[in-house]
Amino acid sequence: DGASPWLKWARDEFPALTARALKSVGWMMQREIKAGIKSGSPGGSTFSGFMDRGRRRKLGKPVSRIPFGKLQRAIGYQYRENEGAVYVGWLSASAADLGHKLQAGSKRKVTDRMRRFFFLKGLPVEKNATIDIPPRPVIDPMFKTLEPKIPGYIEGKLWEYLQGGKGSERSKRKYRVYGQ
Repeated sequence: DGASPWLKWARDEFPALTARALKSVGWMMQREIKAGIKSGSPGGSTFSGFMDRGRRRKLGKPVSRIPFGKLQRAIGYQYRENEGAVYVGWLSASAADLGHKLQAGSKRKVTDRMRRFFFLKGLPVEKNATIDIPPRPVIDPMFKTLEPKIPGYIEGKLWEYLQGGKGSERSKRKYRVYGQ
């Protein structure tokens, strides 16, 4: 959408180069999403606060400075040749499940086992307490930010590939995306 007439012509005339440019868009988007997560404000919306470091240290948990922790590495892209499309999202079913839960937010009742754990660490918790995990959207805000840049990025890549410049070598890596 929003492609120039030249870009539409190039797409029809050079399908192999267009496929490579689409794969490059997927790579760029996964890189930008990972950077957005690392910065704590993907798409310009800042994440809600996390448990304070002193309390987290008291629990004996390592203090991560990166929101979503190692989950940020589970974002990738998949080129689907039969559709002529690139999907960007979570790379495993478990990452997709956890990612959707963190993006949507949730409220969990503290179980007796959790209460016991907190009590043994010196953090007493009320009997009917709940843990509120605020929504921290990642994929949608980043897509809205990156979407206007896609046609220009594809056009630049096609020019680059047609001129035989840098980036004309192919990558053998393939991913499978489980959720967007």
